[in-house]
Amino acid sequence: MLRSVRLTISLLTLGSSLLMFGSGALPSLNAADQTDADLERRFSQTVRPFVASYCAGCHSGPAPAAGLDLRRYTTMESAIDDFAHWTLVLRKLTAKEMPPQPMKQPPEALRRQVIDWITALQKNEARKRAGDPGPVSARRLSNAEYNYRPRSDGSRLPSGARVSYRPRQSGRLR
Repeated sequence: MLRSVRLTISLLTLGSSLLMFGSGALPSLNAADQTDADLERRFSQTVRPFVASYCAGCHSGPAPAAGLDLRRYTTMESAIDDFAHWTLVLRKLTAKEMPPQPMKQPPEALRRQVIDWITALQKNEARKRAGDPGPVSARRLSNAEYNYRPRSDGSRLPSGARVSYRPRQSGRLR
């Protein structure tokens, strides 16, 4: 009898713990979805019209200025795929170098909204990819690493052994 009461209490504790941790995890996932939806909404309502009004005159067409065609960013995903250019746009907008002075200037509030969107997009993508090292390329071992690597039989080369990468010549040279 006592054993069944303990088992019931353990199961109830486990169940309440799962509910507590599970419900805590769901809002964070929903928050990420809301952030993505909010960023997408801000892109379509603020950033695309800003680009069309203040940037596309020079940065579109067959020969865009600085080789940067901003008309091709029709979705937020296309902006994420080429974020290096958006970092450049962020730098130019923050320094007020773009649009150049003779061109029509955006209101400061609108410029700030676009800057805030690019910064929020950068933070959102960094949060999503936290812990991902990106592409990891293979590299050659140094002589020391090669000499002291573990062998399949568990042994290692003797301490004084050297590994030569030059092929040995056989026979005499004439």
